[in-house]
Amino acid sequence: MSSVYETRKYHLFTEKCLCQVKEKTIAARRSAIKTLIFPSANKRDFDELASNVKEGLEVHFVDTYSEIYDLAFQSDSGTETS
Repeated sequence: MSSVYETRKYHLFTEKCLCQVKEKTIAARRSAIKTLIFPSANKRDFDELASNVKEGLEVHFVDTYSEIYDLAFQSDSGTETS
């Protein structure tokens, strides 16, 4: 089961399977969402995706909800742009 935190520009996905990371990334691209927030545990799975899937996305990997808050409402630190 997954949970999704969504605002206009941000998605937070809590997934642990590479296939789900890929599906969520592709779905975000199709929805014209450019910024993704994943748990840090998913960084390796995201890195394994093909470059064309990651292209043009701003991706953040977080460990705590306070990091999500900072990303959504304040700062831009910890960004990986593909």
